[in-house]
Amino acid sequence: PSAGSGRGQTLEINGPGPASAESAGRTADAGARDGTGMTQRLRILHIGNGQAFKIRAIADAFVARGHDVHMLPTPTIHGDWPGVTWHTLPEPRVPGQAKVLARMLAVRRLAERLQPDIIHAHNAWGPGWYGAAAGRRPFVIHAYGGDLLPEQYAGRPALQRRLTAWACRRADRIVVTGRHMVGASAGLGIRP
Repeated sequence: PSAGSGRGQTLEINGPGPASAESAGRTADAGARDGTGMTQRLRILHIGNGQAFKIRAIADAFVARGHDVHMLPTPTIHGDWPGVTWHTLPEPRVPGQAKVLARMLAVRRLAERLQPDIIHAHNAWGPGWYGAAAGRRPFVIHAYGGDLLPEQYAGRPALQRRLTAWACRRADRIVVTGRHMVGASAGLGIRP
């Protein structure tokens, strides 16, 4: 369990490439059993960079399994992946850091409308904040690169580090791309 969350939390190491989609698929399929051994069709909301090949590979793997896949790109772009429904958020009409809060509320409204079975945020900061704000379970964060590393937050507002720590504590599962990120997660109050 993670510190302060009261929920079981796992930091899972996952290498780049096709194994990423495979592991993500096992996570979704494991939660989709209905007691008969059959897998149910899940509605999965992905939040992240709509141009990232890794996210597309994971989304494609879910589409291939017959799941209802949705993508909320951050930053907003208009995408067209076969079998994936794309959503965009309106540009907030508030200044500075208030935009983050406005986007969190917009994502929460989208999640209430979609009722996804799983929210999968691709990055702990940014997309992770929005996924946590959606308030739905299960919530998975896929941390790529340095999003858990202290240097990620050097020179940035302290609020960003706090939001990332909060999002990670809300996550049911955090998938990381290397062992160095497991150790760095302790700095955000997450225990492997």
